[in-house]
Amino acid sequence: MTRVLRPWRREEAGQDLIEYMLLAAFVAVVGWLGIQALGTNMNNAYRSWDSLTQDIWEPNDPVPTP
Repeated sequence: MTRVLRPWRREEAGQDLIEYMLLAAFVAVVGWLGIQALGTNMNNAYRSWDSLTQDIWEPNDPVPTP
């Protein structure tokens, strides 16, 4: 049994492919987390700006009171 498995331990073909796949998976996960954080921060900034502008703006009465 060890004679059958010994060549597989020494063979390194495909090792670089696995390393590139792990690197690509890491970059994808980090990118996804970064985009999520950026989206959350942009949403918070927009909501803050929106609430501030809603508080400042006072519309005119549609019909003036006599």
